[in-house]
Amino acid sequence: MIAFQVKDLSCGHCASKINRALREADPEARVHFDVPALRVEIDPAYADTAELSEAITAAGYTPVPV
Repeated sequence: MIAFQVKDLSCGHCASKINRALREADPEARVHFDVPALRVEIDPAYADTAELSEAITAAGYTPVPV
């Protein structure tokens, strides 16, 4: 499980945008969002932390590994 604090994750639309980016990086990953906690948890199939972080950044958000 890889987790990120994403302080600019504020709504379901943000979660949807991040989810699409993560699916492009790792189509088989399982993704869980806790919007009130500003947290994204990913159980990747093959992408590593750096690739997932880059995907979130490319979507316009600021991930911080936790």
